[in-house]
Amino acid sequence: MISNKESFTYRKYLKNKKLFKCSWLFLIIDTIIFFYLLIKFYYGAYYKYPLGASIILIFFTIVFYLETKKAEKELVEEERHNYFTWGRGAGGELIVKKSLMTLDSDYKIFSDFHPGEWNIDHICVGPTGIFAIEVKAHKGTISYTDNKLKRNDQELDGNYLGQTKQGSVFLNQLIKEKLNKEYFVVPVLIFSNAKIKGINHKIENVWIGGRGFEKWIIQNCKNALSSKEIEDICNVLMNFHTEDRK
Repeated sequence: MISNKESFTYRKYLKNKKLFKCSWLFLIIDTIIFFYLLIKFYYGAYYKYPLGASIILIFFTIVFYLETKKAEKELVEEERHNYFTWGRGAGGELIVKKSLMTLDSDYKIFSDFHPGEWNIDHICVGPTGIFAIEVKAHKGTISYTDNKLKRNDQELDGNYLGQTKQGSVFLNQLIKEKLNKEYFVVPVLIFSNAKIKGINHKIENVWIGGRGFEKWIIQNCKNALSSKEIEDICNVLMNFHTEDRK
C-alpha cells in the first residue's frame, strides 16, 4: 500500500495534532484545579464573609469562563489551520505519489527529498527527463491573471512558482556538480485538489496543472535520458543524504 506517513508534511501534521491534544488536556486539568481551589476558598470564607465570598466566586467564574472560551476558540482555529495546511497538504502529496507510482518501471520516484530545511515533494527520473514536482492541495479554481496565481480570483499567499523553481535549480546544480554534465530539470507545480482555468502553457518556465497533469507532462516531455544516465542520476539522489550530508 502506497503511503507518505514518513513525509515531512504528514509528520508535521501529526506533531501539531499531538500538541493540540496536550493543549486540550492541559485546559481540562487547569479547569478542574481552578474550580477545586475556588470552591475550597468559597467554603472557607463563606461563614465569615458570605457576600464577599459569593461576589468573588461569581466574578472569577465569569472571568475564567470567558478566558476558557477564548482559548477553546483559538485551539479550534489552530486545529482547522493544521488540517487545511499540513493535513490536506499531506493528502495532496499522496494523491500525486500514487499517480507517479503507476508510471512504467523505467521511471524512478523520490518523494519528500530534503536538500536542507525545505523539501521537494516528488522527483521523477526517467526516459523523458528529470522532474521536480511541487504539490499544493488548495481547493477551488486556480488561474493566472495580472501576473499572479489566484484561487477563486483571490491572490494566493506564498511564492509557489519560486518554490517550484527552487527545487529544479537545486537538482540541476547537484547533478551537474556530481556528474559534470548539465541536465535541465523540469519544474512542475500540481494543484491536486483544484480546477485549473486558463493555464495551458508554462508560467515563468514552470508547468502548472491539476490532478493527473504530472503524468501527462512526464510522458510527453522530450528530454531523453539513456538507462545509464537514469542510473547515474538516481545514484546521485540516493547518495545525497548519506554522503553529502555527513
